Amino acid sequence: MKRLLFTFLLLLGLSAQAANPSFNDIQLSKGRYYWPWTRDASEFGFSASASGAANVAAISNAFMVATNVTINLAGNYPLASTVFLPSGCSLIGSKGVTLYKSQSYCNMIANQNAGNGGTNWDSNITIANLNLSENNYDVTNGGFYQGRGRALVTFMFVTNLTVNGLSSLDGTNETVQYFFEGLEVNHAKINDVNFYGGKDCLHFGSGCRNVVVDGFSIASGDDPLSLRLMVKLGRWEHLPDRGRCGEHK
Repeated sequence: MKRLLFTFLLLLGLSAQAANPSFNDIQLSKGRYYWPWTRDASEFGFSASASGAANVAAISNAFMVATNVTINLAGNYPLASTVFLPSGCSLIGSKGVTLYKSQSYCNMIANQNAGNGGTNWDSNITIANLNLSENNYDVTNGGFYQGRGRALVTFMFVTNLTVNGLSSLDGTNETVQYFFEGLEVNHAKINDVNFYGGKDCLHFGSGCRNVVVDGFSIASGDDPLSLRLMVKLGRWEHLPDRGRCGEHK
């Protein structure tokens, strides 16, 4: 009886330990392990008072132990570099959550394999309930940036993408950057987009198919919705726009 009780308590202890993994435990594994739970980014140091670099690291660390990362507390959060989203993940904000650039760089959010030329694809990614601000750090030259386009949010070589409740209200300060850019995106649902800016809102390049856009409010100094042809000549090159939907100011 004592042996059975000891075995039960041992298994209970192991179960409790597995249910509450620490970040250090995951680090020791020297690899990414997706625990099937939701964790809030604040548990990893994400804060409105933290540095932009610390906040990017906090989200990255959260995705090492969770598939779904939330930002539940309203506030303005600085980001010093791109937040990369791996396959099978969700980044979910809430009302009053704004992410803003704390220094000059291009993409605020991108999938992990964006810019690799399609060598590897990502899949099953969701972002929701986020307001993004370039905070007057608009990039000042056109073209592609590290192969990932020139949008605040860029997804390339992705299947099964969901975007819901995304906004950017920087106004005409945006003179170069697009809001959202997709290239080789297959099966995407984009809902409830609110945009007021100087450049393209939704910009779709070659290879995008099975994309549904529904429920958006756009005031754009350029194209609210742009379908742009591209051709691969050693690298992805822009061709003149085709099928513009017109400008809405």
